[in-house]
Amino acid sequence: MLRIYVDYREKNSSVHEFLRRNGVKVFFENLETCDYLVSDRVCVERKTVHDFVKSLFDGRLFDQASRMVAKFEKPVIIVEGEISKIREVTEKISAIYGALVKLMVEINITILWTGSSEDTAIALYLLAKHEQEVLKRAKAVIPKKPRTVDIRSWQRFVLQSFPGIGPKSAEKLLEKFGSLDKVFSASASELARIVGYEKAQRIIQILKTPYSKTEEVKKEDILKFFKS
Repeated sequence: MLRIYVDYREKNSSVHEFLRRNGVKVFFENLETCDYLVSDRVCVERKTVHDFVKSLFDGRLFDQASRMVAKFEKPVIIVEGEISKIREVTEKISAIYGALVKLMVEINITILWTGSSEDTAIALYLLAKHEQEVLKRAKAVIPKKPRTVDIRSWQRFVLQSFPGIGPKSAEKLLEKFGSLDKVFSASASELARIVGYEKAQRIIQILKTPYSKTEEVKKEDILKFFKS
């Protein structure tokens, strides 16, 4: 059975009802970075046309997009509603398309357009079916803090906090290297033998990048799209 995690904020939409009618097992969770998780690598954010345009102007969308890309291999934004309604929200059409290009080309976000909540549910269903049944990708797992003092549980939890690392990958890394210290000291090539090249690169990037209090996407870089 297909399984999709849905953020609590989406309870008021009818998308999850359509999903259930089509046999999808829906789990409501507090998702920090998106609205839907369809596999270990695909996360989906749903926005109406109005909210999409508004979030582009105030910078929220780019901040969220950066977080999605940092945590998932294949982030997707679904824009729900007729594309012609953009003109009802703003006249700066060229600025909107400029921002869309930045999202898709520079930040590597996939944009899907749907006409209604039912269409959105169909898109989510097909995404989940492709990921879980065709590609045999691992179903999304929400790592939760262990309620015990068991060290092994905490070791697995720490590794599952990395993008694309689920319970099985965490277990394999610990079995291979023996401790978190040795996992974090491993080279990209050593990690790649266990979790693949892309995940290994993300782990190394997270471990090696100096911490900065500044936002990953500066607001002034976003607002330049709307000055024309």
